[in-house]
Amino acid sequence: IREIAVECNISFGSCQEILSEKLQMRRIKAKFVPKLLTEDQKQQRIHVSEELLQKANDNKSFLKHVITGDETWVSLNKKIAKLHKNNLKQSVPMLPSAM
Repeated sequence: IREIAVECNISFGSCQEILSEKLQMRRIKAKFVPKLLTEDQKQQRIHVSEELLQKANDNKSFLKHVITGDETWVSLNKKIAKLHKNNLKQSVPMLPSAM
């Protein structure tokens, strides 16, 4: 929450209120979950990794334009997009894409 508050130039409390009350998010503790990948999934990850590595080698500023995230933020952004798509009149603040 602190990183988001700093990035958005708002107080910690305001950020916490927006996330919990307006966006109805909750804190979930991270935990390790075993994940078994099929051979196809493993090969796909290798292929994508090699492509990204090649792009990074070809263009030194490539990594400055990469944004990463996890499922929580993807779900949040999908929810916000859906709210905007449905033209709800409720004000929903947009969060930064990069943390």
